[in-house]
Amino acid sequence: MSSNSWGPNESASVVLSEEAWLQGAFVSSIAYGALLVLFIQCFSLLLKQTKRSNYRSKVPFLVIVFLIFMFGTFFMSTSMKFNQLSFIENRNYPGGPSAYENDMFAIPVDSLGNVSFTLSQWLCDALIIWRYMLIFKGCNAPIWIVVTLPVLLFLGSFVVGILFLLQLSATSPFVSSGINWTIPYFSISLAINIFVTIAIVARLLLFRRRIASVLGPNHGSQYTSVAAMIIESAALFSVFSILFLVPFGLNSSVSQIFLQSMGQVQACATILIILRAASGKAWSAETQTTLMSKHQPPRRTLGSIQMSKIGPFTSSGKSGSETAVGPCLNDSFSGSDFKSASSILAVNGVSIVKDVETYADAHSLEDSASDRV
Repeated sequence: MSSNSWGPNESASVVLSEEAWLQGAFVSSIAYGALLVLFIQCFSLLLKQTKRSNYRSKVPFLVIVFLIFMFGTFFMSTSMKFNQLSFIENRNYPGGPSAYENDMFAIPVDSLGNVSFTLSQWLCDALIIWRYMLIFKGCNAPIWIVVTLPVLLFLGSFVVGILFLLQLSATSPFVSSGINWTIPYFSISLAINIFVTIAIVARLLLFRRRIASVLGPNHGSQYTSVAAMIIESAALFSVFSILFLVPFGLNSSVSQIFLQSMGQVQACATILIILRAASGKAWSAETQTTLMSKHQPPRRTLGSIQMSKIGPFTSSGKSGSETAVGPCLNDSFSGSDFKSASSILAVNGVSIVKDVETYADAHSLEDSASDRV
């Protein structure tokens, strides 16, 4: 019983459950507000960028963003109506508003919300898998190895999601008898996002390490910063999924706080990815090539000497003691220094020869240089 004399004549567990449902509605409203702002920013930016020359690449993203927002709006509307039914119109339901919310998942208004939630989750999962494939494009592993696990998980999520919706159309996940498809469905969706999150973060960390070793730590930071990795991998939704699944598995009312906002959080994470892509800040198929090439030295210069003005090596003497005149600043090298001379040329940005060790190699340098320019 409540210690407050003005409080409801309910047990502490019932009061806690009602508080969880109400707090979940508040958190969901905040998340929907963030979704609304992101939708306006992203949709207006995509619409501004859409032209006759590129509409085929922009229109699919416009449709995806609109559908995600529409599903989120449907879910939010039905959730608010459901809370109104439980806390106001049916407040005397046996067990109180929380019991009504736990028992009445199958009524039409909540069924519409559940369908919208599931469709939005499938769409967001498909898009995060697409981002995963895009970031891993060009890696050494065959593409079928890269995509097999996430695609299988997505197919499993689709099948189990249908069973989950069929279950909700007849009963509630909180009072279900027999197989409860709630945990399997959300677990598969969580597995997709955790796998993709870890894979994308690992890929970006590896790339940051490589590019920092070549170009310095300041290059490519917009793709490899902590914020970029969190957004690109939709890690925010993975965190919310865990915050829901753990209490739900423990049969705790706390899970209801995160259940109502999961759809909005995933929608926000997905639109953030599209917004970064539309702003030119997200990873694309050409990102790695662009970052590694735009800082390379000019291919036709070596120091301040034009390649067309570089003369051939000249040599004199016999094998083992010959000397050569290098093409950079008329440097003179002995036969034992031919390898280091080649290294100097590579450091200056033009790889003319891989190795110069013999008298014949020195005489053939002119042909090599002209072939590579």
